[in-house]
Amino acid sequence: MALDSITTTVPTIRGIIGSDSPHISGSWTDIVHALGTLENAKYLYYAAVHTTTCIDFSGHISHVAAEPPTRGITESEALMDHALRIALWWLAPSALLFFTLSLLRRLLRIQRYPDEPPYIDPKFPFIGHVLGVLQSKYGYYVDLFLVFPGMPTGRVYIINSSDLAASVQRYPLQLSFWKVEATFSGLLVGLSTFAAKTLAENIESDNRHGSYLRDGVSNVHATLKPGKKLTDTTRAALKALTPAIKDLDGTVSGEVELQHVITEAMMTSVTSAVFGPQNPYRDSDVARCFWLFQENAAGLLSLPFPSITCAKAYTAREKITAAFLQYDQGRGNDSASHWVQGATRVSDNYQISDQDKARLDISNSHAVLSNTIPTAFWTVYHIFSSPALLEEVRAALMPLVKIEMGCNGAPTYYLDTNRIRDLPIMRSVVYEALRHYANGTGTRIVTEDIMLNNRYLLKKGAFVFMPNRSYHFNPAVWGPDVDDFDARRFMRTSFPSTAFRAFGGGVNQCPGRFFAMNTILVLSAVLALRFDVESVAGTWTHPGVDDRNMTLTVQPPKAKVRVRFIPREGWTDGHWKCTT
Repeated sequence: MALDSITTTVPTIRGIIGSDSPHISGSWTDIVHALGTLENAKYLYYAAVHTTTCIDFSGHISHVAAEPPTRGITESEALMDHALRIALWWLAPSALLFFTLSLLRRLLRIQRYPDEPPYIDPKFPFIGHVLGVLQSKYGYYVDLFLVFPGMPTGRVYIINSSDLAASVQRYPLQLSFWKVEATFSGLLVGLSTFAAKTLAENIESDNRHGSYLRDGVSNVHATLKPGKKLTDTTRAALKALTPAIKDLDGTVSGEVELQHVITEAMMTSVTSAVFGPQNPYRDSDVARCFWLFQENAAGLLSLPFPSITCAKAYTAREKITAAFLQYDQGRGNDSASHWVQGATRVSDNYQISDQDKARLDISNSHAVLSNTIPTAFWTVYHIFSSPALLEEVRAALMPLVKIEMGCNGAPTYYLDTNRIRDLPIMRSVVYEALRHYANGTGTRIVTEDIMLNNRYLLKKGAFVFMPNRSYHFNPAVWGPDVDDFDARRFMRTSFPSTAFRAFGGGVNQCPGRFFAMNTILVLSAVLALRFDVESVAGTWTHPGVDDRNMTLTVQPPKAKVRVRFIPREGWTDGHWKCTT
């Protein structure tokens, strides 16, 4: 579910324009032209009133000034001179900017068609929509229905109707997420020209064979769908998670930052399961580089000369690439998950180099970590910040725990992780966390002209944006308490599938969603059973949402949450084992 949102930023920040430029009146151009005659401030007033100015199409300004006055300047004229000088110094730059933007609007205006959705003019010429997105992030799209703000490189259609979102899902080739993925994955991880071209080939064909990208997606679905291969990967994740959680026993007298705890545990668990014993992220420096890369991913997608303009992310990405190149050349993928082993075979079939394989491993890392970890944070945060919910979760989990006493009198706790996902309260709290915080934007590229719902013309080459927040916070679907976090909402609420888009929709649903849910649920369950968690501040205060990184679907917390983990009496003396 990462790439859906990774790609929404790029077309927006290139600049969005409005309609035909308005007529520039003579009074504005006279002020601009007057600047060319102001070589001598002494005659400012006279020049502004009496100068004849000409401008040719090359932009050259010429002027012919009348003779200066021979009589003295009166006091009133001096005051007028001073006032005019101030006015011109302030108005001239504004007029020049207005003239320039109007000219750009005329040169870059987009042809409109009668059957297209309504067009929205920017409030400020040329860059108004850009400013709106920079200021309001995803919220800028929420109040729009089905419209398109134009931009120099094409069109953007905003769809905030769940019915129309369902229509989009019926045309996966014409309204393509695969093309989005192919277009921006190469930019994100720095693929070679050959690999980027191979990734984009044949993705619009009805025949899936001969498409590197679609063969790769098929491999992910096959290896991470419910079944033995997913069970093997989940078991490996739990094996790595158990010691990571046990380390928390030593924090009883200290303070820790909750997001840091969740990040460390999930990164260890997930990457060990995916990449196997030779997992490059065992190196703390490589792990640190991943977060530097993720925090600045938007720059890699959009800025020119990223080695200069986005140096931190670029340098971090190259260090991760070097680590994965060593991993791939050392055959570390031979002992990795079924997913990574299958991905290696697909890459070999298309003659992808080891260097590009290493870069694609970064893309896979982004897919499994960037949204899974903040979802785990919000799930754990809401469970422990609500005493009633915590007790309900523990009561639901208790029947899944089997206790056996060893010869030395120490207990062994067996947690049946297969059944956690079937507990209504556990599923509901995770889904509510996704509804509340998965505010990214689903993105498609129009690969051919198409009439949506037999009503709206969408032109080839345009982007389609479907902001999750429009669907997840629709009171007509979720009720008047839509803004509240209700952990039991999904236990009682029926809703159309297009109203919940945290995992995408249609054939483009996130193929890793089952693995992500497994790891989030198990982490939350083990923490709830083994620990009490207290806020250092005494009361739990919502940390707010950090919406700066528009490449993420799930938004992380804005402020730090300082807590103490206190082992529960009778639940930490023995050994814990997770069964699958």
